Amino acid sequence: MRQARGKHLEQHPVDDASLPLFATQIRGMMNAISGGHDRGIDVLERAIDVDNLFAASQAGGSSALDFLHALVYAYRATGQLQKANEVLGKAADYFAERAERNSHRGTDTMALMALNRSMRGDFDGAARTLSDAVDAGWRDYYYVLEDPRWRLLLERADVQPLMQRVKADLDRQRELVRKDDEDDSLRRLVGRLERELAQRKPAGAAGVDTDGRQH
Repeated sequence: MRQARGKHLEQHPVDDASLPLFATQIRGMMNAISGGHDRGIDVLERAIDVDNLFAASQAGGSSALDFLHALVYAYRATGQLQKANEVLGKAADYFAERAERNSHRGTDTMALMALNRSMRGDFDGAARTLSDAVDAGWRDYYYVLEDPRWRLLLERADVQPLMQRVKADLDRQRELVRKDDEDDSLRRLVGRLERELAQRKPAGAAGVDTDGRQH
């Protein structure tokens, strides 16, 4: 999937100046985590303000933090470890401030806290935070599955059962939707057949029993 993203970006060049800010940020993140690290850094450094992160965010705090950690990934991939650590530290300070105010309980925020801790090497803390996010309803299994920023955390033995639990719940929800769709399709079919039968039989027409008597 990551290679497919990279090929798509190469085959469909876009002038970032022509895009809305959020689309530019998304494109920068895709480059940053898909092999186009230098391009991703160039786009994200212009599209987000690390020192005033939410001033240039049109999609809310969680998306801004997601872009930030994509920038960290690209910094590391290009050997810019000091920059990566500085940005990770700023994000960690933000999470700590949110925790002090007890305003960090949104599932997206908790998942990004887990990512931040994982990228800083605190895998035990990351696993606990991700578990809290799952308990609170986080279900972005497929969003993180192919994301290289999450790879080290998802490979941990204590995290894999957690992800299996998330996937099982998504599979259960998908089955419920499929069953509901089947039931809805059956209801529509029965309704169509009833309408067709009503149209074939003129209103008030006499019927004939099997013994030939009219009724």
